[in-house]
Amino acid sequence: MSEPKAHEAPASGVKNPVMKFAVGTFAALCAAFIPRLGAMLSSAETARITFFTQDYFIVALTFALFIGVVMVILEYNVFRAPKDTFITALGVPALVAGALNAATNVHDISTLHDKNQQLADALADQAGIARSEAPSGFKSLEASPASPGGGASLRSIPWVISAHAAEIAKTVDKSSGSNLGIQFQQRQYVIVLDEAKTKEKALERARQLRQTIPQAQAVQTDKGFLVIEGKSPRNESSAVLEAVRLKNQNKLDTKLLQVNSGP
Repeated sequence: MSEPKAHEAPASGVKNPVMKFAVGTFAALCAAFIPRLGAMLSSAETARITFFTQDYFIVALTFALFIGVVMVILEYNVFRAPKDTFITALGVPALVAGALNAATNVHDISTLHDKNQQLADALADQAGIARSEAPSGFKSLEASPASPGGGASLRSIPWVISAHAAEIAKTVDKSSGSNLGIQFQQRQYVIVLDEAKTKEKALERARQLRQTIPQAQAVQTDKGFLVIEGKSPRNESSAVLEAVRLKNQNKLDTKLLQVNSGP
């Protein structure tokens, strides 16, 4: 039985430069458009999102034509199956398109965060919501199953270990969804509902507020005794909105207290 030659040409293939150009151009267009088509098909907000702008069409078409020319140069007068040419042409455009899409996403996230920050600052200033940096000491005054008499360490509250002054909390809002996407680390805050001069007054005020705000709890910091809304730390925009709501609904002088989250 005869063995195949080492450089035997494939049974079916093309070497026409026009075909090479067409296959390379189509492969580059696939790399540029399929990721956004996938996002369009999986999104429930397609009516409010523009996935393909005129500028994107122009850049993608120019890029595809460039790749088509490159494939003609690389495989000029080479007899090769169209699928092999397609896979070769798809590789580099896919990498470049993925990198460009990621860079665009990062820029958009950063822009949205800056605008969101401006809106949160404006709302906080208009509503008179003060913000303070993280205290150096932070301890819960509420009773817990592990400490029936009260005075439990803040370790009994699952979202905080400790906080340090002038340090920004670089934690991600875990309620935002999957951790696979690009994430923007934000400062985290708890909402201060009231202040007290003594531990007893803080505990009593927390009991009063729990009638309308079930998550109210008393804590001690190096700056004094506080009653906070202790459901979970929030990013700044969410904390401002909730603080304004609680202030208007319960007639409270709410404030924001920055915290550091730990494991």
